[in-house]
Amino acid sequence: MNQALYAKALGDLILRYEKSLSPDVLAKQTESNALSLLEEIRTILTDDSLSDPECFYKIDAIVMAFYRAGVSLDRHWQAD
Repeated sequence: MNQALYAKALGDLILRYEKSLSPDVLAKQTESNALSLLEEIRTILTDDSLSDPECFYKIDAIVMAFYRAGVSLDRHWQAD
């Protein structure tokens, strides 16, 4: 299949789906996702099993929590 046609069809499906959601529903879902991520970070920060002098384990766990939430971050050894 022509890649441009595929991209157009996929874009049309995404726009149709997006239009079916009200701004209120999107806002509530976004807030729920943010609160879940904050709760996971709080749990990581209070987890004594992740202790080391530089807090590397906690930082790594927080970065991984962001990845699981769909927020990609450049890590210092991955940055170009």
